[in-house]
Amino acid sequence: MTRRAERRGNGEAVAATATQAISVVFVILLLGSYSLDRMGLGSSVPLAFPATLFAAAFIVPVWISRRGSVPPRSQPWRYLVGLWMLFGLLLASSAWGPPGIGTSAVISELIIMAALLTLAAFAVSLEPEAVGLRVVWLFALVGVGYALIGLTFGGGEPGRLSVLGGGPNVFGRMLAVGLVCLLWLILAGHLPMWAGLLAPLLLAALVLSGSRGAMAAGFAGVVYLALTARVGARRGLGTLAFIALLGVGLLAFTSAGSRVADVVQLRVLELTFEERYGSGREVLLAISWEIFRANPILGGGLGAFSEYIGFDTYPHNIVMSVLTAVGIVGGLLLILLLLPLVVLPFRSRRSPLVAPLLAIAMTLFVASSFSGGLYDSRFLWFALMVAATVAAPDLLGQHSPGGGYRSSKVHGEVGEWAQEVGQGFPGSRATTLAPGGTAAAPDRPPH
Repeated sequence: MTRRAERRGNGEAVAATATQAISVVFVILLLGSYSLDRMGLGSSVPLAFPATLFAAAFIVPVWISRRGSVPPRSQPWRYLVGLWMLFGLLLASSAWGPPGIGTSAVISELIIMAALLTLAAFAVSLEPEAVGLRVVWLFALVGVGYALIGLTFGGGEPGRLSVLGGGPNVFGRMLAVGLVCLLWLILAGHLPMWAGLLAPLLLAALVLSGSRGAMAAGFAGVVYLALTARVGARRGLGTLAFIALLGVGLLAFTSAGSRVADVVQLRVLELTFEERYGSGREVLLAISWEIFRANPILGGGLGAFSEYIGFDTYPHNIVMSVLTAVGIVGGLLLILLLLPLVVLPFRSRRSPLVAPLLAIAMTLFVASSFSGGLYDSRFLWFALMVAATVAAPDLLGQHSPGGGYRSSKVHGEVGEWAQEVGQGFPGSRATTLAPGGTAAAPDRPPH
């Protein structure tokens, strides 16, 4: 075996390990607050707790055994430290704030979220490019799966679609992210054009969820992707035109289309624009603002909002949730953690994966501005950390001598492996990246 073949084999082994590890973390994050009592085990302990311990037993030893081969530039520790600081401040705020209702559950969720994001950091540090591509695929597959299950079996609140016992808002945001990822996989050539047939299904399920925040998030994510993704104009416009025609056909010739039109008429046009109905969000925001004004520096503590309201709830806005609990200090940390959404599109020019990962984060940030608590932001931090790690070589000026993106010590060979993932689909053509960040055809045929 030649040295080059040996390096390639080692690189593929590292990439396979990293993608398996990130897949495990992704599934546990997807569990959310699903508890053991729903399985008839008589315990309110979130299923994510024992699952996190299992994942740590698998991921930590693997990372320790391979950390010597991880180049310093690919380590996501700076971003992870920022997350730890925010979570630590939120946990500490329970000491100076009122006990609140449901605060103990929030504390448990913050600890679980910090642990899972740490495990995700271990995984992405091994092979950022392969992990980044796997993350995009996972979000796309979950979105398509949710859409098919929801449209086939229904479920959820009356007049609103959801699946697997979750709420329509969480269901909607996963569909919005799935739509963004599906579009990028098609635009980047990892999926053939005919995969666009799935996009109208995702869009229909998203609208039928009735979540106006998720609809706004999907729109914001698609626009963000269109502004930041580097794909050929002809392919991009052709794909969008093809998907638009499919959407028109769905609305015109199917029963689901008439249901979509009814939801748009009721929840978007009438409730939102005519009646100005905000589902009580304006009241929650006003209360959280009053708590913040009373405690502007360090906030009112983790339990301040539920204590004021009198039952277990939250502001349904990630920014106000942080400001209410930990004030301006926490708000500054939040701004720093969200900076990649603004900075990376202009600083990162080498890896095409940065755009879809940031579009995922933008979608989730907008969704978190309309619904959900602190734990519901877990995928936002997950996507931003992976994006920041993938973009690290651009920020630190570490590229391969030839000008292309240097994926790892294997000098891009794992990156080539990652690009070949999508080539198993008939009609797909995964793109490589030429110097300067432009798409180019592979310089050799796939193996």
